[in-house]
Amino acid sequence: LQQHASQGPWPKTLPAGGAPVRRYRLVRAAKGSAPMPVNAPSLLGGMSLPTDMAEQLMPLAAKALLPVYVANGRKSQGVLAALIAARKGGLFSAAGRGGDTARLRLMTERMDRALALASGIRVTLVPSEDVLMPGTTTPFSWSITNQGESEARIVEIDFQDLRDESKIETPRTLAPGAALKMIASRFVPRDATLSVPHAAHLYDGLLFGHQFGVRVYVEEGGVRFPVTATTRLDIAPAVEIVSISPSPYVWTPATLNREMTFKLRLTSHRTTPFKGEIVISSPANSISEAGPEVSLGPKETREIVFKSNVIPVDTPDERRIPRPNFDTLQIKLHQDNSTDAVAQRDVRVIYADAQVAPGLRVGYVPSYDASLRDALVALGVESRELKIDDVSKGDLASFDTIIIDNRGYQAHPELISSNARLLEYVRAGGTLVVFYHKTNEWNPDPRAERAQLAPYPLTLGNSRVTDENALVTFTDPQHALLRWPNRINADDFRGWIQERGLYYPKEWDTAHYSAPLTMNDTGEPPLTGGLLVADHGRGHYIYTSMVWYRQLRAGIPGGYRMFANMISYGRRAPTETKLPLRATTPKRFN
Repeated sequence: LQQHASQGPWPKTLPAGGAPVRRYRLVRAAKGSAPMPVNAPSLLGGMSLPTDMAEQLMPLAAKALLPVYVANGRKSQGVLAALIAARKGGLFSAAGRGGDTARLRLMTERMDRALALASGIRVTLVPSEDVLMPGTTTPFSWSITNQGESEARIVEIDFQDLRDESKIETPRTLAPGAALKMIASRFVPRDATLSVPHAAHLYDGLLFGHQFGVRVYVEEGGVRFPVTATTRLDIAPAVEIVSISPSPYVWTPATLNREMTFKLRLTSHRTTPFKGEIVISSPANSISEAGPEVSLGPKETREIVFKSNVIPVDTPDERRIPRPNFDTLQIKLHQDNSTDAVAQRDVRVIYADAQVAPGLRVGYVPSYDASLRDALVALGVESRELKIDDVSKGDLASFDTIIIDNRGYQAHPELISSNARLLEYVRAGGTLVVFYHKTNEWNPDPRAERAQLAPYPLTLGNSRVTDENALVTFTDPQHALLRWPNRINADDFRGWIQERGLYYPKEWDTAHYSAPLTMNDTGEPPLTGGLLVADHGRGHYIYTSMVWYRQLRAGIPGGYRMFANMISYGRRAPTETKLPLRATTPKRFN
């Protein structure tokens, strides 16, 4: 479920503590029930319980605390005493509760947090560095402050992955207004598990780094409760290869015999200068090649671009022979006078047999990542990123095809006012390809001053195909979009990642749009609108809810082949050119 949970780009901010974002939709409602309020904050929005049942189900803590809270004018006076009394009275005690221990443990933890908040005892934990490095020791400052009105007794102190350097003695008392400031530390072994790059730690608990903490057990009024402070930090190399672009590296027939070009983003976490060099290796060919020298100041971040021919040619005329997986290259950063790598990233090199129309020129409006840019470079296509001013004022006729990236109208709301110009570009003979959007970003909405964006009616729904291996059917296997420059077949829909598509159209003008593909999750009705194609004036319009951007980003060859057909659509196939042949195209396939 985790691997299929993220539909679309991540939000720019995450809830405190990294809590996951969840989205729900109403599937059905009981007859006669009141409708769910618009933008309900939870699944229980608009629902209420009968009075007798509400009394029966009201949490005991609420019964104990609400009268005190209301009586004090919704202020905190008396809340601590009420919490202490509830704890002494055995509230949420597991004794005699049978199999309900998990729920009681959860409620006990919540009550601990309430006691800590009401007591005024505060614990802070602040690291001296933003990142921890293997082979180093990092100090942490931590403190206990009594902001309450009563004397507190510090009973015990526990540390999570930290060493106590202050050796504070317990038990001891802490008067109101008093504070204790101390030091802890963390030594990171040289073989410690790194938490970067984050994309490699989506499911192992290290997405937000390693957790460190201090727990102080406090006693007030004869009741003991913990007060905690935690922080998360990455463990990263002293000089980190933050990113490599492109990765994976995709070759196609147009680029197979070119040297590779990489862009590295390096960040030094050191407090002293660094000097070294990049080394790129091809294990499959037992070849290593020295790259550029690197010089970084303390805490400096820099981008480096370099070229490589570490994968050798195969023939006397200096050409490479295509093969599905060439190699997994190792890109290492070495410090001067050392054979040990400071940092290493691996890059798969993949071949996609994707042809494009000759002389193609493409403009694209990106949204949230560089997938379009990298794919167009891999295909050897002359391309240019379009700004909004280019769309509203520029010479669009110079492009054979223009692409609007996934959720492009959401990423660039001002694009909506220039949409008429895009449609005029299509009428004049251009091809416009639009990747998926959400319903509330696409469907006509007078409140958002958004009219119909497509040339003919096209309304999105909320349906999706979440199984990346879902059965796909060709409804029109002879459609030109599936036949040139690449004949699309079964292999092009194998090996996909994450899903097939999302926010499929629920209504469209069937007199104008053709739909050459249909697919569905097991037990679900077929969804036919994942790829819609229409002629408009002298040009062509393509809307697709399928997640091509995921396939391009992952280097899936079939995604590249179909993408090449979309951007080439409408260009005339040379009569003397034979179509690239592959296995016979079946009408149905997995």
